[in-house]
Amino acid sequence: MKQMSLFNEPTTVLPVSYYPELLNKEEADELYQHCQELQYVMP
Repeated sequence: MKQMSLFNEPTTVLPVSYYPELLNKEEADELYQHCQELQYVMP
């Protein structure tokens, strides 16, 4: 059985690794807050 795609175009699978407990809760919250404050600048 072939899995159906939600998108017409093929998607690229990014090389992502999961490291459980890499950051403690305080570090993760701080990083999340920092990311929320980032602004994308269009090239």
